[in-house]
Amino acid sequence: MLTALSITEKIEKNKLKHLFNIIRGNKITITLKQSGGVTLRRLQYFNRNGKINWDIIDRYVGIQRDGILCSEYLELPADMGYRRFASEEFSKRLCTNMALQILSKVQDASKLKVCFYDLYGESADTLIHILEYCPEVRVYTQNSELYSNIRDVILEDTGISPIISCDESILEDTDFLIAPCKIKNTLPLKNKAITLTSVCPDAGQKGALYFRYHFKMPTRFADIKPAELSDFYFATALYVKAKQHQLGTIVPMICSNYSSGARLESICAYFDSRA
Repeated sequence: MLTALSITEKIEKNKLKHLFNIIRGNKITITLKQSGGVTLRRLQYFNRNGKINWDIIDRYVGIQRDGILCSEYLELPADMGYRRFASEEFSKRLCTNMALQILSKVQDASKLKVCFYDLYGESADTLIHILEYCPEVRVYTQNSELYSNIRDVILEDTGISPIISCDESILEDTDFLIAPCKIKNTLPLKNKAITLTSVCPDAGQKGALYFRYHFKMPTRFADIKPAELSDFYFATALYVKAKQHQLGTIVPMICSNYSSGARLESICAYFDSRA
C-alpha cells in the first residue's frame, strides 16, 4: 500500500472565523483508493489554525514516514524520521528504454559512436541490448572487473568484444552517450553529442543532455494519483514501492532538461542526418 500526504493551509482572513477555526482545530481526512492492484491511502491535513500538529499526523502515517509520498515543496520534520520518497530506478529504466528505441529506429546505428556510461556496473545487463544495434559500443566504467567478465562471456557467445575503459578519453568522439547513472563531473564530450541520463548531472556537459522523460500515465493509475504529485513521481513510486514492474516497459517519446526538450523521432532524424 502506498501512503501519500498533503497539507493544505486554510487560514481565514476574517478574525472571527479564524478564532472559530482555532477553537475547532485542524482537520485530517483519510481516503483509500484502489486500482490496477494498487491501494493508495491518502492523508489530507487541513491547517486551519496556522500550526501543524505532526504528532497527530504521525499517528496515521506510522512506519510510512520513512519514504512517504508528498509534494517536493512540503517541508517534512526530519527529526521525527520523515523522509520524502525518492528513487532513480524508474528514471534509469526510462533512460535505457528510450536510448534502445532510438538505436532501433535510426537507419544504421552501427555507424554511431555510442558509449555506455555505467560507473559502478549497476546497469550492466543493458549492454547486451545495446550490442544488438552497435557491435562497437564502448563502455566507460570504474567497475572494470565486472565488465571484463561480461566481455569474456559476450566474446565467447557472440564473437564481439566491446571496449571497456576507465579512461575518460574514450568519450571524446562519442555521438550518443547512454548514462543510466548520475554523471559526477564534466566529461570530455564534443559539442554535437547527445546524452541521455537518469538525473541532472553534478556538472555541466557539452552537447545536448536530457534527464527528464515524459509519457502518458496508464488510466488505471491516473485515476488514483493525487493532483499534487507529478505523473513521473507517482509512476516511480508505483514501479519501486508498489512493484508495478510493467511500467518498466514504457518507452518515452519525449525527453527534456530544465529548459528544452526533444522528441524521440527528432533525435533519430538528427543522427540519420549525420550518418
